[in-house]
Amino acid sequence: MIDALLRFAMDPTQWDSFARELDARGQALSGTDPSSFLTALSQAESLAWQIRNEPSSGLSGCAYFLLAEDGRVLQNNTQWEDLEDYCRVVDGHLKFSEVASAMNFQQSLHMLRENPDSQTLVELHHPNLQSRFGYMVTASNLPAALTSGIPEERLTSAGRDVQFGLLVAQRESGEKTRRVLQSSFHLTTAEMAVCQRLSSGLQLKDVAQSLGISTNTARNHLQAVFDKTGINRQSDLILMMTQLSVVLAVLGDGAPAEVDKQAYGGHHFVILKQESATPRRIAFRRYGNGSRTIVFCHESAGSSRLPPGTDALATKLGLTILAPERPGSGFSDPLDHYTFSNTAEDIAYLLTDLGIAEVHLLGYLSGAGHALAAAAHLDNQVAGVHVKSISLVSGRAPAPFPAAERSPLAVLRRRLVEQPWLLSTFFNIVKSRATTALVRRIILGIYGAAPDDRAFLQAHPEILDHIVGSVMENLTVSAAGIVGEIRCFANAVPVAVSSIHAPLTVWHGRRDNVADYNNLADTLYGVPHQRHIFDDAGTMVLYQHWDKILQSFSR
Repeated sequence: MIDALLRFAMDPTQWDSFARELDARGQALSGTDPSSFLTALSQAESLAWQIRNEPSSGLSGCAYFLLAEDGRVLQNNTQWEDLEDYCRVVDGHLKFSEVASAMNFQQSLHMLRENPDSQTLVELHHPNLQSRFGYMVTASNLPAALTSGIPEERLTSAGRDVQFGLLVAQRESGEKTRRVLQSSFHLTTAEMAVCQRLSSGLQLKDVAQSLGISTNTARNHLQAVFDKTGINRQSDLILMMTQLSVVLAVLGDGAPAEVDKQAYGGHHFVILKQESATPRRIAFRRYGNGSRTIVFCHESAGSSRLPPGTDALATKLGLTILAPERPGSGFSDPLDHYTFSNTAEDIAYLLTDLGIAEVHLLGYLSGAGHALAAAAHLDNQVAGVHVKSISLVSGRAPAPFPAAERSPLAVLRRRLVEQPWLLSTFFNIVKSRATTALVRRIILGIYGAAPDDRAFLQAHPEILDHIVGSVMENLTVSAAGIVGEIRCFANAVPVAVSSIHAPLTVWHGRRDNVADYNNLADTLYGVPHQRHIFDDAGTMVLYQHWDKILQSFSR
């Protein structure tokens, strides 16, 4: 489990692998004392932060081979000429200088065919040189920097060409890896020196000789490293250092997204002057200048950014849209106890401060739960409620999807709720590593499970950019908003939907793999509501029909 968390810290695009690990071990973890994991959780967060602040090196310092099912080399670079002492590409195949290397390579191929989610080390031998270590994974787990120039169908279709990747770590661990490991795990210089020499292929007695110390002293240093990192085998230590060397060499995700103020405008703030607590601020954006007011409740990991062109469209339709950021999201201050009730009170305070007597509410995904809670709280002040919703609008846990249909995101969310001690670490890692390119890959991975949603995002890159920017803005200050919201849904008292007097309208895509409409229908059973169900849409239905949704408010 800890290995999976460290791998996630090094490459957050592999969040779905972490979700599967959680799913597989969820029952065993439920009886575990969370305090035993605190050190490892802190190390994973620190590792993510260190990598995030390291300058990107692109593909420099990394030799790689992209391989077919039978091991043929389809593509490779020539980073290091001295790699030819260990292996060469001859007639499209890797030819190794030592039989032991060829056996290791074939064994790794077999292991990956049997277990595509695993990763293996390939030790490359030479009679007169130190061993080199390669890191071998399936194509779906390759860093994006390696696959960016390969047509997607070659990587994802049933008959794909590229099946595996072999990445060969640097000859030495490198100054960059040394700094990250040493600062993340608080290793001494002597302990780090032992790590580096072990990872380059030396045995412990040879490490001691090269450092001019006794074998017992070297062994003590190694034991100290084990204690600090939580790793208890030398082979695992080498694996971690090899992974880190490779990942640091090939990750290059760019800088955080810049806010497009011309398209989205700046934030406004309302200060809640509470008598018994420290004042908090609610951040929000305003779109349009019409006489009819809508409060938009954004999705989880969203912000006050609304789709491109919203300001002009709202003005044309005579609407004013207020998009507040919930506690801990974007620039809104966090709450110690995040509940539906106090977020509803925040919306009420915002409306009072702005002098707005009547409002319509619009909630997207998890924002639907907040829209319904606000409707119940505001009562007759609400003229109408529109939701693009999941079953969580009632505050209860969603019924599981069939195994073939459920989204990895839904699995991850459910498991994180079951293991709440993981929540902060998971999203702190996401915040530490969040960049435009990385978040884009994660978003495509989440919605890529639904072909209609993925096709829509590929056809409308401006919407994908908008979603990525919204996620980046959500994490402006901290990850507290996402963590608080998940806990809110897990512990919430169900909203009494039947107590809402305002007209209720539901917008839904029948091909939504995140939200099951049958669950939603059960929640709203017996409650009068209008339905707009689109057979050709999935989770992206709000973006696909944004104009139509806003037009419905202007009638």
